[in-house]
Parts: sequence; C-alpha cells; structure tokens
Amino acid sequence: MKTIKFFFTILFLLMISSGSSYAKNETVSFVAASPPPEGYALVYVYRLKALPMGGRANVMLDKRSIVKVSNHEYTWFYLNEGPHRMKIRWSALSNIPNLEFNFPAKSQQTYFLKITTGAGFNLFGGNTQASVQGVDEASALQELAGIKSYELAAVQKVD
Repeated sequence: MKTIKFFFTILFLLMISSGSSYAKNETVSFVAASPPPEGYALVYVYRLKALPMGGRANVMLDKRSIVKVSNHEYTWFYLNEGPHRMKIRWSALSNIPNLEFNFPAKSQQTYFLKITTGAGFNLFGGNTQASVQGVDEASALQELAGIKSYELAAVQKVD
C-alpha cells in the first residue's frame, strides 16, 4: 500500500512540475516583431490562463513543430501566404484535448492567437478544455503587455 501511495505521489509531482513551472531565467517585456516580408504574414501566439498540468503547448503548422509555449509566454513567426493546418498539442498526461484547425494566412497581415485552458464540470465529473482564439490587435497588445516571457520559435520563417 505504501508503494502505491509513493508511486502516485511521485507521478503527481512529475505532472505538476512538467509544464507550468517551466520558468525562464529572465523576464522580458513584450517587443513587437518587424513587419512581415513580402508574401508572409506575421503570427503572434501567446498563452494565458493555463491549467498547471497542461505543460507546454506544442504549436504545429502543417505537421511541423514550430514552438512550445508555456503559460504567460508569447512567440511570433512569419508564415507564408496560403492555406495551412495548425495544431496545438499537449502532453498526453495533461488530459487536455489537442486542437486542430485550418489557418489561411494572407500576405502582410498580422494575426494574434491566444491559447487558453480550463477545467469544466458536468454531471459526469470534471473535464479539461482548451481553446485558440483570434484576438483583435488592441486587445492582444494590452494582454501581451502583461506577459513577461518570450520563447524563440524554432522556425522563424515558415514556408
């Protein structure tokens, strides 16, 4: 019995420490990216209101991992014009549903995408939820002003 309790205690500690406790060595204020080059859109992705067990959100475009974003963190990248398939993946242990959607990028446009997670409860118990929403520039810039961490995208210019 003690072994089982010990196992679940370790598992619980690993789950809560695997994602949202990820911290940068230094805090940074939001800095706007340069305008996109011709034929590309500028995409900001930021994350607010994350569940502790959510871990880092893996942002993927056309089956290619672009960046992993933690809670209260932002990133940006240039995306070539045209239709794309975007996916937000979570750790399998998080029980947060992955999100997948079409993302048609237009040249010289700027997009602000906000990722959130939360918990819901119904007659059958609890469940986790995730969403990605497009945010207007004024609202996004106000929210981004409060974010103190930047994650450099592994791919800054997505073709």
